Amino acid sequence: MCSKAVAANAGTPAHADLILVNDTEVSIRMDLAAKIGSRLGHIDEDLDEALYTKVNKVLDNLVADHFFTVRAIVAEEVKRLTNVPKGVISKLARDAETSVAAPILEHSPLLDDSELIKFITENVREDIAAANEVLHRPFSGRNDLTEPVLQRMAGFVGEAIVEDLIARYPLTPEAQKQLRSAVSIRIDNVDAMAGGDAAGRPSAYRILLVDDDASMRTLIRHIVETFLIADVITADDRDKALALVDDGDHFDLIFCDWMVPTMSGIEFLRLLRERGDKTSFVLLTARKDVDSIVAAQSHGVDAFIAKPVTTDEIQSKLRVLLR
Repeated sequence: MCSKAVAANAGTPAHADLILVNDTEVSIRMDLAAKIGSRLGHIDEDLDEALYTKVNKVLDNLVADHFFTVRAIVAEEVKRLTNVPKGVISKLARDAETSVAAPILEHSPLLDDSELIKFITENVREDIAAANEVLHRPFSGRNDLTEPVLQRMAGFVGEAIVEDLIARYPLTPEAQKQLRSAVSIRIDNVDAMAGGDAAGRPSAYRILLVDDDASMRTLIRHIVETFLIADVITADDRDKALALVDDGDHFDLIFCDWMVPTMSGIEFLRLLRERGDKTSFVLLTARKDVDSIVAAQSHGVDAFIAKPVTTDEIQSKLRVLLR
């Protein structure tokens, strides 16, 4: 029986899965991810302690997989389970890929009040949180949020989300007033900042954008600069991009198209990594084939943004990679 068939077989012994989880073939790891929920769902950890330990070792490897589709499958499989280690749930909830984090944020019963508040306060910067509904929507759609969590969320999410929460939760008139007040205060503060002192403040981030398409550079620069305080430095070819890096400029994040004149984004990333540069690297690409994505991730790409780009997708990557 071939490795792929063994990986997909629900009856495969757990010790065999422990071997297959390190297979270089992505489709095999995807098959293992697709059955991890069933594995865990049928285990009584008290009666099957040894089996539970082996399955969790497989789970740990899948959650750390460099191919985000594997992690996304795992998230879908374990999102409603209660016997998943809290550390695994926490890691999935903070994944850079929305497709991985969203199912956990929306459904996991293991995210209690303290975990949700911790996620909101420690992993979302206040200067960008208000505009980012990509990850707000999943956990605001939960039906088990308590009033303290709702009150904390009101300091970050937009008016539409707060009104949706008020409509769905049986809150007292006073509690509703407090939620609306929190949103109003934050919006007033943002307006005041934009009206006067924002121009005089130093930029919080420096971001390098490499793309030979002028309209794409303009679009992405606009999305970034309206989302957070940042200097976006642009380059349209290899020589300009390398010159900026060689000048010793510090960048917090790099956006790079898959192909720019005389250089691929992968080549640029490889040069950076060979120099010891660990700057978060986002690849802009219209490619969707598995081989290309796997090749890119093997060189250390932190995230992908599919073309045509969307505001939500760029904001999602900014929120995670710059936290």
